[in-house]
Amino acid sequence: MPPGTRRAFGFEVEVGREAEREAADDAYGVNQAAVEEALRKREEGGGDGKTERIYRGLGSEMGIVRLGDGEVVDAGRLLMRGAWNASLPPALMHAYREGAKLEWKPDVWIHKNRMSGLWGGGTPCTEFLEKEGITSLLFTGVNTDQCVSGSLQDAFSKGYDCILIRDGCGTTSPKSASEGIEFNCERTWGFVADCKDLEDGVERMLEARTEK
Repeated sequence: MPPGTRRAFGFEVEVGREAEREAADDAYGVNQAAVEEALRKREEGGGDGKTERIYRGLGSEMGIVRLGDGEVVDAGRLLMRGAWNASLPPALMHAYREGAKLEWKPDVWIHKNRMSGLWGGGTPCTEFLEKEGITSLLFTGVNTDQCVSGSLQDAFSKGYDCILIRDGCGTTSPKSASEGIEFNCERTWGFVADCKDLEDGVERMLEARTEK
């Protein structure tokens, strides 16, 4: 992985007070020895006097995580295939598993190792699209201004017809970030629609098939 990608997908745990230390250790499985060393330096007056931070990069063990419903899970290594933290959300996972039972598989789960799923000369995603003869793509997911827009721009450059489903995306970035992506998509990269547009379009397609 290039340094920029490693940095973008890492996370930092702030330590320096007892409560912070306990929260970091409980939530992220931070190496206790490293935390103790940071606290020792702080107490001895080392460093710049600011709160210490410990960086945890791609592949780092995230440790035990307590979910909102009280369930406790092992989050696994950060963004590594097969780990809990890199899996599908529960509802999507359920839908994927139900679909996998059918003779005709409605969903395909394709892994990626960059923000964009269509970067470079060829990816598992582009190989699948070419094999199936798919040329029109609907884009949803998170984050609007990162993975979604990265994949959309690469798809646009490769000649796909791109449609951004604005309310099917989300981001933790400021609102202006999404507005910028929607603006450029609507005027340059393809089209912008919402979930209601998609629903109406599917209904019209089904009606047309029925009439035939």
